[in-house]
Amino acid sequence: MPEDEARTMSRTALIRADGGRRLGMGHIKRCLALAAALADEGVSCTFACGGDDTAAELVAAAGYRPVPVAAGVEEEVARLPGAEVVVLDISHAGTFADAVGGHVAGLARRYAAVAVIDGLLHQCLVGRHDLPVDLAVIPYAAATEQPIASTRPRLLLGPEFFILDRAYAAFTAAPREIGGHGERVLVTAGGSDPAGLTVKALDAAQSLNERRLEIRIAIGPAFDPDSATAIAGAARRSRHRVTLLDRPESLARHMAWCDVAISASGLTKYELAATGTPALLLSIDRDHAAFNRPFEGFATARHLGVVEAVSAPSLAGALAELLDDAPSRAKMAAAGRAMLDTGGARRVATPVAGLAG
Repeated sequence: MPEDEARTMSRTALIRADGGRRLGMGHIKRCLALAAALADEGVSCTFACGGDDTAAELVAAAGYRPVPVAAGVEEEVARLPGAEVVVLDISHAGTFADAVGGHVAGLARRYAAVAVIDGLLHQCLVGRHDLPVDLAVIPYAAATEQPIASTRPRLLLGPEFFILDRAYAAFTAAPREIGGHGERVLVTAGGSDPAGLTVKALDAAQSLNERRLEIRIAIGPAFDPDSATAIAGAARRSRHRVTLLDRPESLARHMAWCDVAISASGLTKYELAATGTPALLLSIDRDHAAFNRPFEGFATARHLGVVEAVSAPSLAGALAELLDDAPSRAKMAAAGRAMLDTGGARRVATPVAGLAG
């Protein structure tokens, strides 16, 4: 809960999460949604943000006073004051594999409980190490197949524990209208766009000579300024009607608006599924592509591969095909709605609050 309301809370939690231009902002945003759910449980939150300044700026804009730390595993976090429970959302390629055990052990000595919102495969901390954590949340497709090395934690596994912002609730319940020939496209590369997905999507759309599309482009809080400038230039030159969304608080209504989304394949793919949004996914690197493979079984989107390996013409072809394929879009929408709901934040917040005393 933001600072001006935190004084009414009797319990506190420290949330340690990483984000920024390189990492994206998905982990920060879901922790903000978790903090809102924890407030309903009577738990106030303090944030420790790793990464560049954009992570701390996003947390501050939500009304919290963030404590900056370096991204990855740092012993400095263990000396931050004032919480019964620590929630870690630091599972990514930059987490130090050789330091995480000592880091978590230090937290466990200083606080009553430690919870982890974890990753998959080689980025799963409790899968790599026997960590002294009390709760581990792996909110992804195929999480039940993840090997677990930690013997102590209570496990919350699968998309039913995926944490969505409350803004999505109204759009996950509303019926999804599927038109015969789509013309509205949302492009979202997440909080940052390190692989240049947005410009490639605009280039792809530009080659669709016989169409006039409405395109909305999400410019995330961690976009590189040069990249944002290039996107604005491409938007001005486009034959289509292009609207730039500068740091939108939520993409929920834009997902509900579009016929097809072109998206990076990070946490956003779960938001697209929840809103029943047919999507074309591109991964920023091979790691993200590997994480996407279990998700493909839910058939909520089509994964085209790693951004740098997908040409603008092939993306254009896939976009045109899906815009014209109403039955496939209807199946994607139904599959997404069946996959997850908006109750994940509550399902995670309740046990975390129990750890806070």
